Amino acid sequence: MLVIELAKSGAYEKALTICKKIRPANINNARYFNVVGIVCRRLGLLDEAAWNSKKALKLDKSLVAAKMNIANIEFQKGDFKEAIKLLKAIVSEEPSYQEAKANLALAYKNIGETKKSLNIYKNLEYRGSWSLVAKFNYGITNVTIGNFKEGWKYYEYRWKVSP
Repeated sequence: MLVIELAKSGAYEKALTICKKIRPANINNARYFNVVGIVCRRLGLLDEAAWNSKKALKLDKSLVAAKMNIANIEFQKGDFKEAIKLLKAIVSEEPSYQEAKANLALAYKNIGETKKSLNIYKNLEYRGSWSLVAKFNYGITNVTIGNFKEGWKYYEYRWKVSP
């Protein structure tokens, strides 16, 4: 799907323009609404992002990606407690969803629960594109509590993430 390729390349405005054009043909497509939700979140259009991801869930209650996007929206808004609640539900439903666990660890760190955060980071299976950011965040969490030896080792992942 062209929209996904555009989004992966960072061309979110272009992706959203195409999404709006193809909306009539996708009015009952949960995945379409989730992609629109993700693109809107990346553009900072958080209310529109939430609406689209919630619409995706109305069409397909099992669409975990839409649940993840809603959790990420709450995180981006700074509502870490709501993000934690949503992420815990996702991890409970999908225990092997490592990226959700990494986001949960970061949310815990943001509310000062570093022990919970570090326990999650220590048990992650670091595979996939999300893992570089998770390793960097693990390093930052360690440095924050003064565990410099472990922290600096993972802090080096800052050179592999963007921005």
